[in-house]
Amino acid sequence: MELLREVRCGSYCVYLPRGGDDLGEKSRKFCYALKRGDDDLISRVATHIGRHLDDVGVSELLGADAALVPMPGHAPRKPGTLWPAKRLAEALVGCGLGHCVLEVLERASRVPKSATAPPGERPTAAEHLSSFRVLPLSLDVQRIVIVDDVVTSGASMLAAITAISHSILIPPPMGFAFIRTQSEGMITSVRSPELSRIRLLSSGRTRREPLS
Repeated sequence: MELLREVRCGSYCVYLPRGGDDLGEKSRKFCYALKRGDDDLISRVATHIGRHLDDVGVSELLGADAALVPMPGHAPRKPGTLWPAKRLAEALVGCGLGHCVLEVLERASRVPKSATAPPGERPTAAEHLSSFRVLPLSLDVQRIVIVDDVVTSGASMLAAITAISHSILIPPPMGFAFIRTQSEGMITSVRSPELSRIRLLSSGRTRREPLS
C-alpha cells in the first residue's frame, strides 16, 4: 500500500514540549491532562470548540455529517485500557461536532511510542501504516475525520488517513487533533486553531506545515 504524499489536519490548541515561559508550562499541563483522559477537561474543550466552529482548522473538518474515527494508541489495545482519542471523539459527537464514533482503525502490531522516542527514532509513516488494520465499515457515512489528542510531525495521521483511504470508498479523510506540538519559540495562547498540511518527505519522514 503506497502512502499518500500529503494530507490535511486541523488542530485547536498548541503546546510547547519544553522551554518557554509560564504560558509554555501551562500548555504542557493542559496537554498532559488531556492525554490522561481528564473527562471534565475534555468535555469543556469540546464545548469550547463547538462555540468556535468558524475557526480555521475547525470549520473545514468538524460537523454533524462527519464520522469520527479515534486514532489507536501505539500498541494493540487491551480491554479496559485508556483510549484518549476515543474519549475526545465521543465528546465532540456529544457537542454535535460529529455524527458518530467509528472504531474501524486498530493496531495489529506495536510501534515505538512517539512521545518518549528521540526525534530521529520516532516511527515513520510507513511503520505506522504497516501496523494498522482497518475493520469493515458497517454504516453508510459521507465523510470521515480521524481524531487524535496530539499531532507532532503527523506520521501516524498520514498513515491512518492512507489506511482508511485504501479501504473505504469515500472521499479521503482528514485529521483533527486537539493539540499540536510547537517545538521551538514562544506561544501567545494555548488556544490557537490551525489548518495544516502533512507532507511525506523523500526521506520517509513527515513534516507538518501551516496552511496560509
